[in-house]
Amino acid sequence: MCSLISDYEFYEQIGSGAYAVVVRCKHLTSGNIIAAKIYDKFKMNDSDKKKSLQQEVKIMKWLRHPKIVKLYEVIDTSWYVYLMLEYCRGKSLQDLIRSWGDKKFDENESRFLIKQLLLAIEYLHSRKIVHWDIKLENMILNEDLNLKIIDFGFSSKQTAN
Repeated sequence: MCSLISDYEFYEQIGSGAYAVVVRCKHLTSGNIIAAKIYDKFKMNDSDKKKSLQQEVKIMKWLRHPKIVKLYEVIDTSWYVYLMLEYCRGKSLQDLIRSWGDKKFDENESRFLIKQLLLAIEYLHSRKIVHWDIKLENMILNEDLNLKIIDFGFSSKQTAN
C-alpha cells in the first residue's frame, strides 16, 4: 500500500502517548478501518526522539504475528509522521479491568491471556526484539479476550555481544 494522507478519513482519537496520538480512521479506497498513530514532527525536535521513531518503524515493518499489531504503511508529511496500523477493536487490559469493578478473570481466562502474551513475547525474543514497555495499557483485548500487543515506541533490536 502506498497512500497519501488524503486517502484516509479521520474519526475520533482513541489513544495518546508521550509523543503521539492515535486516531481511528478509514482508508477510503479499501474501506478498511485502521488506527493512525500520528507523530507531530515539531515535538520530535531532538535526535533521540527521531531515532526512536525510526527504530519503531523499522521493528514494526519486520513483525508479523497474530498477537502483535500490524504496521501497514508509514506516511511522512511536512508536519507529521503517520503510522497506519491495524485497528484493534476492544479495550486495553487496564481499561477492561477498571470497568469490571470487583469482577476478576477466572483461571481459564487468565491462562488464555497469559498464553497469548507469552506467545507474542516468545516471537519478539526469537527475533531479538525487546518491547521494553509491556504493561496493561499496551495490551488490547477484544470481546473474546483475544490479545494484541501495541506501542513499540520503546522497543529495540538486541545485537550479539
